[in-house]
Amino acid sequence: METTQTLLQRCKTELGIESDYALAKAFEMSPQAIGRYQSGERQMDNWTALKVANVLGMEPMEVIAISELEREKNEAKRKVWESFYNKHFKKLVAVLVLITGMWGFLGGNTLQTTAHFAANEALLASKTVFHVWAGGILVILALLAI
Repeated sequence: METTQTLLQRCKTELGIESDYALAKAFEMSPQAIGRYQSGERQMDNWTALKVANVLGMEPMEVIAISELEREKNEAKRKVWESFYNKHFKKLVAVLVLITGMWGFLGGNTLQTTAHFAANEALLASKTVFHVWAGGILVILALLAI
């Protein structure tokens, strides 16, 4: 499972910035707040979680759930947050895998690289067969995960 620190690092990568100071400016918050999040002294509030989710293209509740798991001291409540996270976001991943697999199974070109192999028809044919085969496997795995 991700942590606040890994999410913030991914935000820096996504925004093409290196420093916590630049991340703080991008999020319109103090560098001290980012430092506290990075050190684990504090966990993200929901407003920051929404900003992180927006930058990373994640569901806001997924980031909030990660933050709440880190924040919660009561073991029973932590288990509820963990259950919520696992129940909702593992299914989301399974659905995304299913959609990706169906696209490949139906002959969609998920890699968009066949133009590079147009000169070699045998390679192109084997690549198409691989997409259909891999897509079918992904569909089966996703159905088993749901």
